[in-house]
Amino acid sequence: MNIENKTARLPESLNPMPADVDSPIRSTYLHEEGLRELGARLAGAGSAIDPALDGLDFHARIDDIADTILKVYRITDKAQSTGETVTPAAQWLLDNHYLIEEAIYQVKRNLPPRFYRQLPTMRTPGGTRIPRVLAIVWLYVAHTDSTVVLHGLRAMVQGFQSVEPLRIGELWALPTLLRFVLTENLRRLALRVNRSRELRQMANEAADRVLAADDGAARERLLAGYTLHARDATFATQLLYRLRDGSQNSGRALGWLEAELEKYGTDAEESIIAEHQTLSSGNVTMGNIVRGLRMINDTDWTTWFEGVSQIDSLLREHTN
Repeated sequence: MNIENKTARLPESLNPMPADVDSPIRSTYLHEEGLRELGARLAGAGSAIDPALDGLDFHARIDDIADTILKVYRITDKAQSTGETVTPAAQWLLDNHYLIEEAIYQVKRNLPPRFYRQLPTMRTPGGTRIPRVLAIVWLYVAHTDSTVVLHGLRAMVQGFQSVEPLRIGELWALPTLLRFVLTENLRRLALRVNRSRELRQMANEAADRVLAADDGAARERLLAGYTLHARDATFATQLLYRLRDGSQNSGRALGWLEAELEKYGTDAEESIIAEHQTLSSGNVTMGNIVRGLRMINDTDWTTWFEGVSQIDSLLREHTN
């Protein structure tokens, strides 16, 4: 599967692998009843808390989210302006950057350090304490693939409150923390988008140099510098696409790539399928995040709070 053919020159002496990035916040998809049960289990034992929340510095992370997304946005925008083809996930970022910036600003404005520290906490498996409502929305985002549906969110909150009631301040913090988790997931996807782009560039560079090699020794030395890259589905898929011309050099390079893939227990077909699945899932999640941020903006949260707040419900009962 080809994403881009435009080659940017990379250093010829070294071909370092791009750094690994955090996986998206994504887990088994749950429907309403499953979310309700998950909320109750979280309140009861806390064992469902994602280990990624251990030691999270909330305000440092929101600054990192802002910086990372802006950096990837600028790189991607420049790439597109020079004629590179970008993935649909990258296009979501380009088309909705204003919405993402607004969400980050709202998180910083609505959850200053003092308010954040006052939120009731629960202990993570690693022993640190995080706001209970952050644990709720993190799990909600993970088990809905970043889709914001109010009745599903209500089920999760009600499940939690069937064991432990939430305070009014926690409910008011919920949409802001939901924005935070969605933009954290977007940060992870943005880094993945950028890493994949770098790997496709490396594959294009490798293909150009292989096809231009005039002797077997030079070609072997060149390919030896990409042995780590070959195990990555993005690099392998792009290189496979570029070596499709049927030339003698292409055939020998393809033989090398197939041998490297075999060492890692895979083959060309599995690499292409894995890359397609990664691209597809990233595109879907990125779209869900953008639509979720819009949903948060469009929701009348006061009305929603009245439907889930146990304290409001008790007050209404006593005044009737």
